[in-house]
Amino acid sequence: MPVVNGCWLFVIGCLLLVVCYWLFVIGCLLLVVCYWFPNKQLTTIVFYNVTKYRMMTVLLVEDSLTETQVLTRYLSQAGLRVISVTNGEEAKLKLQLQTPDLVILDVILPGQSGFEICREIKTNASTQKIPVVICSTKGTDADKLWGSMLGADAYLSKPVNQQELMQIIRQLTAV
Repeated sequence: MPVVNGCWLFVIGCLLLVVCYWLFVIGCLLLVVCYWFPNKQLTTIVFYNVTKYRMMTVLLVEDSLTETQVLTRYLSQAGLRVISVTNGEEAKLKLQLQTPDLVILDVILPGQSGFEICREIKTNASTQKIPVVICSTKGTDADKLWGSMLGADAYLSKPVNQQELMQIIRQLTAV
């Protein structure tokens, strides 16, 4: 009788090993799937600058904490690195220290308006090639035209639609 019990223990041990092996394999497959498809919706893609193999950076100039949080969440979910500032002076300092791949500007800011910052970015030789998206509650046709005349590459009205934002970023960054 002890030999039979030993056989059963051996069989149960082998079955447990097989189950553990398959759980390990399934876990590895899930890790691979989660790596390649980080967002459940599968509608956003991770933005990388292919030529430099680095994560793309967005300079977000927004004075509203709520809007900053919303836009940062949208951009981060898409795999973008976000640097946020609350006014034009901080934006100028960041632009002197590093060149982002894209700038998102609110129009109504303390000090300089987003329109003025946009004009400065687009008239400066070192920053003029950076795409600028104006994102504001001021969404009239006149505001959009004014933004375009000052060099903005796109204009989004608030509240921002996540899919529309991602589509514009893909177009402007050629991803």
